[in-house]
Amino acid sequence: MMDSGINAYGQWDVPAVFGAVVGDIIASPYRLVNTDRYDFSLFEKNKGPLGHVFHPGITGVSVITAAVSKWLKTDSELTPKALDRLIIEMIRDDMDRNYTSWLFHWIDLQSNGEKCNFDLNFAAAIVSPIGMCRIPLKDAIDTAGKAASVITSDKNTVRGAKAIAEAVWLASNGRSKEDILFSMEHGYGYSLSLPLEEITARARGYLKEPIIVNGEETGEYYFRDIGRREFRTGPAVTAALKAFMDGNGFEDTVRRAVVIGGDSCSIASIAGAIAGAKYGIPDDIKRKAVFELNKGG
Repeated sequence: MMDSGINAYGQWDVPAVFGAVVGDIIASPYRLVNTDRYDFSLFEKNKGPLGHVFHPGITGVSVITAAVSKWLKTDSELTPKALDRLIIEMIRDDMDRNYTSWLFHWIDLQSNGEKCNFDLNFAAAIVSPIGMCRIPLKDAIDTAGKAASVITSDKNTVRGAKAIAEAVWLASNGRSKEDILFSMEHGYGYSLSLPLEEITARARGYLKEPIIVNGEETGEYYFRDIGRREFRTGPAVTAALKAFMDGNGFEDTVRRAVVIGGDSCSIASIAGAIAGAKYGIPDDIKRKAVFELNKGG
C-alpha cells in the first residue's frame, strides 16, 4: 500500500487533494452555465438563463478522487479491478451529488463488462492523491496511467492523467513553475503558449473559423459558439495548466480556471490540485469547503 497521507472521505488533510475538491465545489455552479466574471462569488449559487439555480457542491470528480485515495491506502497490489469496484461503490453510496449523465453511462458500461474508450477529461482530474504519494516520480506517473485506464482506454485521457500526476508531484516537491511548464510542454505536448482566448475557446467547444473579406481569408480567425459541450482531456488539461501558470496563489488560480469555462469542474479541480500542492489553501476557503462537504449535495 502507498502512503498517500489521506484520511477517510470527507476528511482531507493533503493540499493537492483538498485543492482538487475545493476547485470542484467552487466551479460546480458554473459547470452548465459558465461565467466570464472573474469576481464571481465563491461558494454561491448561480442562476441560469431559464431560472434554474445551480448550487455549489462536489461532483463525481471529487467522489472518484476519494475512491483513488482509498485505493492507494487499501489495495497493496493496486489492481484496476479494485479501483473499479471502489468507484462504483462510492458513487452508489453517495447519490445526492451533482453527477453527470456521462458518469452514469460509464457505470452502465462497467457493470455490463464493457470497456469505455471515450476521451473523458475527468479521468485527469482524479489523480491528485497519486501525485501526492511519497513515491518516485516514475511510479506516480505509472500509477496515474493505471488509474486512468480504469476509466477509459483512450490514450489522450491516460496521457492527461499522467501529466497531471506529474505536475502535482513536481509542485508538492518544491519544483518551480518553469520546471512544471517544461515538463508539460516537452514531456506531454501541451502547448501553453497559445493565447488565452484560444485556450478558452477550445475549452468551451467553440469552433475556430477564418475571417473572410470579399471572398478571401484574411489570415485572422474568430471563435463561434456552436452549442457543443467539450469533455475531451486535451482542452481541459491545457486550460487547467494555463490557469495554474498564470495564477498567483490558490484562489487566483481557481478563479482563472472557472472563468475559462467549458467543463469547469474538471478544469478547476485539476488547477486546484496543482495550486494546492504549490501554495496550500487559505484557511477561510478551507472552512467554507468543509461546510459544503458536510452539507452534502
